[in-house]
Amino acid sequence: MTPMDDLDFNKLTTYDHTKKLYTQSNLRYYANRPTTQVNFLVDYFVDRFLGFSHDVKLGAELRDSKAEHWSHYAGGLFLYTNWSLETADITGDGVPDVVPNLNRLSMQRQSQDNSKIRDYSGFISDTLTAGHITS
Repeated sequence: MTPMDDLDFNKLTTYDHTKKLYTQSNLRYYANRPTTQVNFLVDYFVDRFLGFSHDVKLGAELRDSKAEHWSHYAGGLFLYTNWSLETADITGDGVPDVVPNLNRLSMQRQSQDNSKIRDYSGFISDTLTAGHITS
């Protein structure tokens, strides 16, 4: 996913901390999530066994999933404008103050994560019928 206001991914990612708004560009994000799934189902009907009709079902499933995610900012830099948190004591009263028009430049490297999940499941059921009664 590439920011629509920066298709060439050349602009510095900028966030106005007071307005809580990205003012140009954002991060680039990639995802790859391949999944392999195998299902097995058997349905067997037996009429008149032990005084009942039986509908026996047996099933199993295997799922192998992977996920890979990457994200990064153009040039590895992120600019916060109008920083709105108490940062420094500019009044000399010993309490941190909000510094007006303070900008903060952050250097951030690419983030990446990988995960893998393997699921196994199975079931068996038997539906018994005697005359018009089913259980």
